[in-house]
Amino acid sequence: MDSTISATLNHGYPDEQGNPTYDLKIQGRDWEMNVWMTKTELALVQNVKSARWSERDSLKIGTCAGVQTFWSCEGGLLSILLGHDDETWDFGVTIPEAELDIIIAEIEREA
Repeated sequence: MDSTISATLNHGYPDEQGNPTYDLKIQGRDWEMNVWMTKTELALVQNVKSARWSERDSLKIGTCAGVQTFWSCEGGLLSILLGHDDETWDFGVTIPEAELDIIIAEIEREA
């Protein structure tokens, strides 16, 4: 299967408490999303495969464009939603769930 995305993890600026942050850049053919995370949040990404939006079990991991990002997998799809919560989100992307392995591999390689 050809990948529909690429993922790059970069070190960011320290947060208000001086903790390191990371910029996870996820790119599709026609879009790009930069999700800012702490090291603790990076570790949560591996749990996304069991997070179900329909069960109100999506995971709040990182921020993008100044709002929270909510991650879930369901029906073979990975959804990353940006907004106030995962019910009234403002923007989202949905990609094949298998692409989550690319994101996890990049985190494991760089973090």
